Amino acid sequence: MYRCIPALTLALTAGPLTALSISRTDFATIYRSGKAISVYTPTVLLANDGLRSGATICETADTNGPYAYLMPRGRGIVKRTNGTNVMTIDEGALVTADARLRSNSNAVEHTNAFRIRSSVSEFQAGKPAIFFLVSQLPLSNVRAEMFISDFAYDVVFTPQKPQDGQYLFRAVTGFDCEWRSKRTVLRVSADTAPGIRLSVGAQLQFTNTSPRIGVPQTVRNFGQNLVSIMYDRRAVDEGARLRTNILNTVSPKNLLDGPFLVPADGDCTSAFGIPRVYTARDRSYHRGMDIGNAEGTPIRAANSGVVLLSELLYVRGNCVIIDHGEGLLSEYMHMSKLAAAAGSFVRKGDIIGYMGATGLATGPHLHWGVRTGTVCVDPLAFTNNVLPTIQEARSEVY
Repeated sequence: MYRCIPALTLALTAGPLTALSISRTDFATIYRSGKAISVYTPTVLLANDGLRSGATICETADTNGPYAYLMPRGRGIVKRTNGTNVMTIDEGALVTADARLRSNSNAVEHTNAFRIRSSVSEFQAGKPAIFFLVSQLPLSNVRAEMFISDFAYDVVFTPQKPQDGQYLFRAVTGFDCEWRSKRTVLRVSADTAPGIRLSVGAQLQFTNTSPRIGVPQTVRNFGQNLVSIMYDRRAVDEGARLRTNILNTVSPKNLLDGPFLVPADGDCTSAFGIPRVYTARDRSYHRGMDIGNAEGTPIRAANSGVVLLSELLYVRGNCVIIDHGEGLLSEYMHMSKLAAAAGSFVRKGDIIGYMGATGLATGPHLHWGVRTGTVCVDPLAFTNNVLPTIQEARSEVY
């Protein structure tokens, strides 16, 4: 589900032999080899040092620049990559500049360049998360990533129409149904002026409420045959191809027409997030909603968008994937017949196929899934409200 990627880092040295050092601070703490060291004077930082600023700005630099300003109550860690010391922001804000800023107060001004807001204050496994980046300044080179323990994935902010003299960016993302980490960090960075970049690390709060419904569902119909299909080379190649060419699509335009509709008549035969047991050692969690009905039942687009894929796949059977914009995708699997062409625009409610049992299926049903970026979330979460406005995003993340 997740891809392991390097942490978002900021190179703070001009060459492989220069040392990253604290050049000016009223108070900071270095965490080195399990010990806390108070710092009041210029000090060279070593790889794997943790760094926390006190009540004032902690300025770091090498002999040639650039400079970095770790904001009050900021926290980061120094890493050595390819002979160069870099700092990763874990909490608070870090301003980097090509040249020394005029004053510490000037650095503080740049930390106020943007704010991050969300529509919820606590986040939950299996649920979507919508973030807004709000800025008084035009931002460029916006980049964001979500870090969960040792895993990370991209979070893409797309520009929105400015409101009340503020520049807006919105990111549609979410958390997988297996998310249980107590350490989740959203890191966002952007250029606030030529040669000046602000990076923010925000710790996210989450609930332990499980989205998993009922007891584990034992899938008896497949047995060892299912396991062999799951690990078949064709299944592996199918997943890799979709992740590389389809599921990473983030188009900037919002194509939605109100809330999602449930795309087929029938009964819910397997809810989102339910544990599944295939064999004694092969288990997974259902990352979609199954709707069962007679073969040939019409399948409709849950919302408007562009068809990214419409074809017969090995595991997913006859499958349609629709791009609704801003990284929000919906997928429809195991259909008996396809009725939408790749590249076409479909409106909410248009017939895109008919229920069947193609691919890895035990009987006629629709597997309906929704993805925010690379993460599968509960599709029913979008049947009431899809993408909140900035006015509805009242929770301050940073």
